[in-house]
Amino acid sequence: MPWERFDLNRYRPRKVRTNRLATERLADPDVRRTYQNRLLGSLPNAPPSDVNAYWDEIATSLHSAGNFACDTAPPGALKHWISDRTVALLKSRRNIPAGPEHNLVRRIIRRQVKASVQADREVWWTQKAKEMEEAHKSGNARKLFQLIRATGPRKPPVSETIKDRNGVTISNKEERLD
Repeated sequence: MPWERFDLNRYRPRKVRTNRLATERLADPDVRRTYQNRLLGSLPNAPPSDVNAYWDEIATSLHSAGNFACDTAPPGALKHWISDRTVALLKSRRNIPAGPEHNLVRRIIRRQVKASVQADREVWWTQKAKEMEEAHKSGNARKLFQLIRATGPRKPPVSETIKDRNGVTISNKEERLD
């Protein structure tokens, strides 16, 4: 069996993304008041005998109050720049039944997904470029550096300074190999 084709991910269970608390709803004063009242009613009153058990009770109270007041929201896209249209296309592609008779539909949706992702990426890069220009114009070097770092490669290339026996920096490849 060739090891290049052996894929362990095929045998792992698929991760299920759970709904998150819709904490953005706390901006509404009524929701905030409901959350605070529910939290006050469910927090433990007794002094802690065991710190871990007390913390578990607090965490449970926070979570139940949040579920009650805020409700949940569906999980967002895996990539923050992917639009809802692209996510909907991906979901529709997953719903296509297996079999060669559906290859044409899959191919059409795959092309639409590809075009949609390219458009999403273009919008994201345009937005980042505008943010960089604004940071440069305002003289905000920290913001500009953070944006450059966020849009650059994940791991910066390693460039070591190589010196010869005399301490002189070697600049060409032939001297480095010797």
